[in-house]
Amino acid sequence: MTSWIEETDKTHGGAWQLRIKMDRILYQGESEFQSIAVFENRLYGRVLALDNIVQATENDEFFYHEMAVHVPLLAHGAVKRALIIGGGDGGALEETLRHPSVEAVTMAEIDAQVVAVAKQHLRTICGTAFEDPRTELVIADGVEYLEHCAERFDFVLIDSTDPTGFTGGQPQGPSAVLFSVEFYANCKRCMNPGAVLVTQNAVPFTDRAGLSTPMRNLATQFTDVACYRVAVPSFYGGDMVFSWGSDDPGLRHVPLERLSERFRAAALDTRYYTPEIHQGAFALPGYLRAIIEEGAG
Repeated sequence: MTSWIEETDKTHGGAWQLRIKMDRILYQGESEFQSIAVFENRLYGRVLALDNIVQATENDEFFYHEMAVHVPLLAHGAVKRALIIGGGDGGALEETLRHPSVEAVTMAEIDAQVVAVAKQHLRTICGTAFEDPRTELVIADGVEYLEHCAERFDFVLIDSTDPTGFTGGQPQGPSAVLFSVEFYANCKRCMNPGAVLVTQNAVPFTDRAGLSTPMRNLATQFTDVACYRVAVPSFYGGDMVFSWGSDDPGLRHVPLERLSERFRAAALDTRYYTPEIHQGAFALPGYLRAIIEEGAG
C-alpha cells in the first residue's frame, strides 16, 4: 500500500492540498508538542514533517537555510553572537556556524525530540552543528527564553513553524506569539546596536496576513523593515519570504563589490546563495508590495 503525507490548506477552506509520497518511513512519533515524521522520497530525499507539514527536505533545504542565514550575516559583515529561535532540524545552525566571524550561537528550541530526530536521521541537513563547541542548545520556549535573556546578539533568526491561520489579521495557533509586537520588542531588547532580525513568514500567496501582520508589527520596533524572497521547491504556493528588521538601513544596501568580498573571505560553498541573488531577493513584485502596503494601512 502506497503511503502519502498530506498537507491541507487551513486558511481558504481547503482550497489546495499537497501530497508527497513516503517511499520509506524512517521515523514516526509524537512528542509533547507535535507529531514528527522523517521519510524518504525519490525527489526530495529525506523529508522532515511536523504535524503533517513539510518543514525541510535534504535535497532543497539549502534554498531556505542559505537565504535565511547568509543574507543577514553577509549584510552585517561582523556577526559574532547569534540567536536562533526554533530551527530544530539544525540547518540554519549549520549555515550560521560556517561563518568564521561567529563565536557563539544560542539555539532555543522547544522540542527536544525534533533535535534528537535530526541528529539521528538528518545529518545531511544539520551536519555536526549540534556538537560544535560554539553551539549552546537551550531546550525551552523561545518566548520565555527571550523574556529572561540578559545576553545581546548581532543576529536573531526566528525559524519557527507557521501560525495555523489568521483571524482578523491576528495569528492563531501555538506559534502565534512569535509574530507579535511583544515578542519583537523582546527580540530587540536582546540585540546589539546595528544587529538584524530575520523571521520566516511562509508563502504570502496562500496567506496574505502571514506577511502583512508581521511586517506591521516589526515596524513598531525597527526603523528599517523589509522582506526578501526565495522560492523553495517543496513549499506550496511560490515565493516564500523572510521579514527583516534593523535600525541600520545601510545593511540592506551593501554594495555588490563588498558583498562579494565578504562572501569570498568567508569561503562559503553555497548552492543557492550568491551576492547577486542576495541583492535581487529584496526586489519585490507588485503583489508583495501590495500585501505589505495593505498591512501598513
